[in-house]
Amino acid sequence: MAKHLSAEQITKYQERTLPPGELLAVDSHLGSCAECQAQMAAQSSEGIGFVLSISEAANQHLTYEQMEAWVEDQMDQTERELVIAHIGTCAACARQLKAYEGYAPVMSAPVNRVARQAAPAAAPAVASVPARPRVQKPTFGERLHAFFSSPRMVAAMLTIAAVAIVTPIVWYRGQQSPGSEGGGEIASLENLPPAIREGAEAVARAQVAERPPALADLSPNSDQFVGYPVSEVIEDVRPELRWKPFASSYTVRLYNAQGMQIATSDLMTTTAWLVPMALERGVTYSYEVEGLRDVHRAEFRVLRESGQAEMARLRASRGNDHFVLGTVAQQFGMLTAAQKEFELLVRQRPQSAEAARMLSNVNSLIGR
Repeated sequence: MAKHLSAEQITKYQERTLPPGELLAVDSHLGSCAECQAQMAAQSSEGIGFVLSISEAANQHLTYEQMEAWVEDQMDQTERELVIAHIGTCAACARQLKAYEGYAPVMSAPVNRVARQAAPAAAPAVASVPARPRVQKPTFGERLHAFFSSPRMVAAMLTIAAVAIVTPIVWYRGQQSPGSEGGGEIASLENLPPAIREGAEAVARAQVAERPPALADLSPNSDQFVGYPVSEVIEDVRPELRWKPFASSYTVRLYNAQGMQIATSDLMTTTAWLVPMALERGVTYSYEVEGLRDVHRAEFRVLRESGQAEMARLRASRGNDHFVLGTVAQQFGMLTAAQKEFELLVRQRPQSAEAARMLSNVNSLIGR
């Protein structure tokens, strides 16, 4: 269609002699073109009435009664054209009318507004059958109210409300620590052997850092220069001893439980030394790092064979369960190993307050 309507199009529009497709196109155009409306009003007095009707249709949103009449094909040609003119310029009403066309059939069931009564007495056989009274058709508003008041719809709405209320509660409880409300991860420890399950559960429930009983015979060490291992149990029988720089060169000496020196390093400038022999499991050792007459000491114990076998079994069966591996390692006194597992747990569950708490606890235990 051209930018504006021709005089012939306007005349045929008023006479309703345009083809159906062009008629609808002219309707839509007149709804948004003030210049063509003025031209139509100038051609005849009848055109003024058309313009007023179009302006009214453009400025007033569709009512539910109009949408109902549209869907049920109860509008005359002029009314339908005015609706077309309006939705051509009003996207909101166009969407609303389209949506109503979709759900109007659901509303089509009539509303039973007559209360159930006892059946009347049988009429005499000679009585003529009275004319069936005309039942007034319920309005759209009444049908809408009936639809949302139906037992099925009420039940659905109650279900939605319940989900909206319960879901945040379930999510919140899922974020709580296993020690609160007897929560979640504790259940994953139930299949552990009874000898270690209790200790692992104690680690999981601890709200503050608690030094495990496995470290009772190792003295806490607050020396800031010794790094690893310090007052803890280790799994490796040939550990690498580490410390922070405090001199230009160092000498390391290793002692057994009786205080006898069993190994010594050469003079070195690095801050790590690999123990040159395999240590015995279940035995406590100590070492000292000397640099320029400054000495720093620490002690540790090598994990027993039974503990090492249990850790190997867990890694084989539950290698990605960092919660279980961390709690068992910590109750064995393996603080650095537990620290690594809880770091991985925090990466898996960055929003978990439980994972953050357990990592914080073991961090504060290392060296204490």
